[in-house]
Amino acid sequence: MNAKLGEKKRRQLDLLDRDPLCIFCAGAAPASTGDHQPARAFFDAKHAPEGYEFPACEPCNKKSKDFEHVLTTLVRLKGDGGQNAQRDVDFAKFAKAMRNNFPGLLRVLRPSEKQGFIESRGVWVPVGRAFPLQLPMVAIDPKIAGAAVDAVFRKLMCAFHHKHTGEILPADAVITVKWATNAALPDFMTEEMKAFVAGLANEPKLVRNAKDLSDQFDYRYSLADDLSASAYFIKFRQSLFGAGVVLAKPA
Repeated sequence: MNAKLGEKKRRQLDLLDRDPLCIFCAGAAPASTGDHQPARAFFDAKHAPEGYEFPACEPCNKKSKDFEHVLTTLVRLKGDGGQNAQRDVDFAKFAKAMRNNFPGLLRVLRPSEKQGFIESRGVWVPVGRAFPLQLPMVAIDPKIAGAAVDAVFRKLMCAFHHKHTGEILPADAVITVKWATNAALPDFMTEEMKAFVAGLANEPKLVRNAKDLSDQFDYRYSLADDLSASAYFIKFRQSLFGAGVVLAKPA
């Protein structure tokens, strides 16, 4: 066993020694694996942040894999405006997998659909310009995307609540999530939502080998004084945004 594999195994054994129960099924099963949340697939070259591996049973670890790959593709749809060879390679890989496993996930918009969307957002296009025709745009299947977002965000809520409170969510915990793509962000960020985000006092450092990863994933959170509830605002790159509230002790 090489040194890298040995270190990985040691970290997993330490994790399971500290937390022997799966945090994703209310501690109903012994933990046998480490589950990265957010999944490593969301990050360039799978370089996920340190300290975000959680104890999981095998079924809980595996059941979100397809949904994570769906979301991994979606959050890479919006480029960062620059050249990044690793991100191009990662996107091509996941896009190919989605064509095979979820062929209806993405659909290229027709010119008339692009025009309608741009006009609905109030974007001004100079007379004589073919901007709506040249701009690459796709439609996302809401059922597939919605199921993926719900599954991924719920798992994140379980993981983050455990990380910041030390508690495993019980089976009757209530998790509420709202989300939006970058295209719908102006409508999503109502005055109420802005106030919600402003009230989240904590913003963790997301790093790997001292490299800041907040351009790929970031979140803010707050906890109830008695740790019975927690709230989050999550951002995947500049593509997907979500707000979540966890009630560990529902009324």
